[in-house]
Amino acid sequence: MAILDRTDQGASEATIAEHPIQPCMQANVLWMLSDFTEANGATRVTPRSHWSGKQPDPAASDNIETVAAVAPAGSALVLDGRTWHGAGINQTNHSRAALATSYCVPQLRPMENYSLGSLPAVLADASPALLTRL
Repeated sequence: MAILDRTDQGASEATIAEHPIQPCMQANVLWMLSDFTEANGATRVTPRSHWSGKQPDPAASDNIETVAAVAPAGSALVLDGRTWHGAGINQTNHSRAALATSYCVPQLRPMENYSLGSLPAVLADASPALLTRL
């Protein structure tokens, strides 16, 4: 499991919103196939950003406080889909491998549209169960 310091208040722009925010509608899971370290650019996360009710300011992105999701291979990082996150800088000569998955509520359009993005020949040979899943 990735360890994040939840007690650090930091200098982030991600403060708790003073107005109602949308509920979580997506969860992201990053399956770490390699060790995630500071040196190899472990995913950076802004704690509590999912409570801010806003997107990060691109102009201030260099000033947003983040923590590295450092963990051994075989770990998973699970995030509320509203959490600000991004890849760190890999300062090693080795790759960092991960599998990113996303789960969203049915009324939202997923990031991938497999029924439109699949080859017609694949769809023609697909079982009814697979077509339902797509």
